[in-house]
Amino acid sequence: RPAAAGATLLARAPWCGQPRRMPTLPSCVSGHRPWGALALATLAVVAPTNEAANCFRTLSKPLLQPPFSDNEVARMRQLLLGNMNFHGTGATVASMGSTPALDSERGYLFDMSRVSALAMSGILKLARTSLATVGSGSRLFPDDVDAAIQNYVRWVKVVIGKDGQPGPDGAPINSHNEGKWDISQQAPVRSSCSLQTDGAAVRAQAILAMVNRSASLDQRKELWEVAKFDLDWLAQGANIQQGSCDIWEELGDGNMFWNRMAIRGALIMGYYVAQGMGDPWRTHKYFDALDRFIGNPVATHKVSRDDGLQYIGECAVDAPHNGDCVAKEKNLDAAVILALAHSGWTDFRQVHGASLAPASSPTAALVANTIRAHVDHWCDILPINRLDTNQNVPGVLLGRYPRDTYGTHNFGNAWLVTSAALASVLYQAAQHAAWEDALSPEVLAAWRRALTAHSFAGTPSDFIAAGDAVLMRLHTHISKDNFHFHIYEQIDRNNGEQYNAKDLTWSLTEVLSAVSERRLAMHYASGKQWWRRRRLRGEGETSEGGGAQSGLPLFE
Repeated sequence: RPAAAGATLLARAPWCGQPRRMPTLPSCVSGHRPWGALALATLAVVAPTNEAANCFRTLSKPLLQPPFSDNEVARMRQLLLGNMNFHGTGATVASMGSTPALDSERGYLFDMSRVSALAMSGILKLARTSLATVGSGSRLFPDDVDAAIQNYVRWVKVVIGKDGQPGPDGAPINSHNEGKWDISQQAPVRSSCSLQTDGAAVRAQAILAMVNRSASLDQRKELWEVAKFDLDWLAQGANIQQGSCDIWEELGDGNMFWNRMAIRGALIMGYYVAQGMGDPWRTHKYFDALDRFIGNPVATHKVSRDDGLQYIGECAVDAPHNGDCVAKEKNLDAAVILALAHSGWTDFRQVHGASLAPASSPTAALVANTIRAHVDHWCDILPINRLDTNQNVPGVLLGRYPRDTYGTHNFGNAWLVTSAALASVLYQAAQHAAWEDALSPEVLAAWRRALTAHSFAGTPSDFIAAGDAVLMRLHTHISKDNFHFHIYEQIDRNNGEQYNAKDLTWSLTEVLSAVSERRLAMHYASGKQWWRRRRLRGEGETSEGGGAQSGLPLFE
């Protein structure tokens, strides 16, 4: 599977030899539609197992029509592109909607380094599928993608150019870890949680994906220069290990799973692109940083809950119990689900101990246990989950972490980004199931418990059906009294209505990413036996996107 930053990279990368390209599927029926009795009459919600401990309800088979119609995908494309290149600056505004949870007139009118990079990577991912042009309006043609790249890089160069200059409070700017930027003033927005090490990593991944897509050697060199700014900084152990705020802009520590996985992904991509650009010094530098300072984040974040269930936590195993991560119960933080969705599942065995084992694949038992831990908690905490399940609405909604108070009346709500990321992981599992051998009895049992489905057989269709169930529940709440189909930040824990930050860039990105992962999963599932025969014969396959545009080979 290609890296999550949105591109096939080098022909000799560890994911080569795995399926990436299938014929384009015909467009599905367009039109805005609520899910109701008709959909559930034709696709039964799977009854839970006797030992059901949570409210997740999967489907008996994938939907005949995608959870989001072509016109709804086009609408989300329109809203996302409308937030990018804000006022011609190249920056991406987080949201132009009101933010009652924040209680601030300013709201989210700034560029968030992490979110703008994820949005750009999402555009690149979308552009490699037919979802770029389905529906009516705001179609994403190659020229549009080129323009988006140019605008994003222009803004990144502005940010880089501010490095070392005095900030608004007089302290020097560190462009690598400034999390938010005032777009009009082109200056960092300082707060109690300004320092965020993941922004540089996600930004580097977005730029590296552009390097691979480019048909021009001069443009590749230009983009490589931009990427090196963050990669060289990330390759220093002190920067990897320094304390950082977490993905939610709250106090954390120096070894959170999301941050480590983001840095890991950037350095792996940088390693291969450095090889392709003929830069042996950086090839060694990034390799050494992975070996000495990253290793296997899964192994260092595998924790257990009281009943002995092992899962991947956001806090490191050796995190201090009086530290911010553990004190806020952030081991059970859905940042882990987001990290898995954006991980690329690259096992990078070139570095001893840098495998993601025992979660090297999205079908792994530890991934199932991690999903189970989150679903168990959010079924118990969010009343809307229990209400939906009682009304036979498939899927589940996830929040952020147990002690979250950023929501309605200071109670944490369900979040669109975490719920959509769960769907992405399930679709990624379907992609792997299309070319892997059948799941072992132990792994299958873990998934049946996680999804409370005794009939779950671990096939690509089963995983797609589970992802469809999650997106169906999301769609139910997004489409509620929402004629113009806007996408917010949260879903109220009690009444199921969307809340806070209308047309949030991050929410749009994650939902569109999940839709893209579904399209890819359907491609793989439709050609499962064909892929398996090719794999057994040891045949390679043509990469999707990237160098294929120019007729040039990918980096070798």
